[in-house]
Amino acid sequence: MKTVHAFRRLPTEAFVVDFQGQSLPFKADAQGQVVSAMPDDVADALIAAAPCGYRELGASPTVAPKTPAKKAEPKIEALYGSDKYGPHLQIGGEQVQLGTVVAAAHTASGLSVEDWNALAAADRDALIDQQIAAMTPESTDTGSSGAVASPFVITSPEDVKIDLGPMTDDEVREFAVKQGLPKPHHTKKGDKLKLAVIEALKAQ
Repeated sequence: MKTVHAFRRLPTEAFVVDFQGQSLPFKADAQGQVVSAMPDDVADALIAAAPCGYRELGASPTVAPKTPAKKAEPKIEALYGSDKYGPHLQIGGEQVQLGTVVAAAHTASGLSVEDWNALAAADRDALIDQQIAAMTPESTDTGSSGAVASPFVITSPEDVKIDLGPMTDDEVREFAVKQGLPKPHHTKKGDKLKLAVIEALKAQ
């Protein structure tokens, strides 16, 4: 037999527990502890079923381990993007994710996430457009078509543009002779030859 202690009960309390088909009377003993004597297996089963209310007399009460409080995860607010563009953009010949551009535009704007998301779509698009322009490498010496101008183009007195770029060395030399240039330019080759001929023509 084991004596089970209902350690949460007051000494003035007397009650009966119906458990596993048995009526188990609890009442205060001489020390004021509310107890009941019962078979070992019944006592073990009752203590296992309700460890926060019952224990074997003389044993320490079972204390449920404290579950550590979960730390609140920081709230991550998503930046609003743009319906004007697809998920990827071509910038400077490279494919860039729209999200990368939006994040850079937001940083450059100095706005909070809340203020950025509160912008009108047109205003947000304007800031994104500015960021795209800032991320686009500047091309040098472009014409009206936007293509990079050849450094080997020269304009004749008749206002005809002549591009020496695609010419071979022999063609450049032949062109130079027709323009009345002296022989020394024949010692040069490739781009140096073309530039020498152009400089010589400009000096005439």
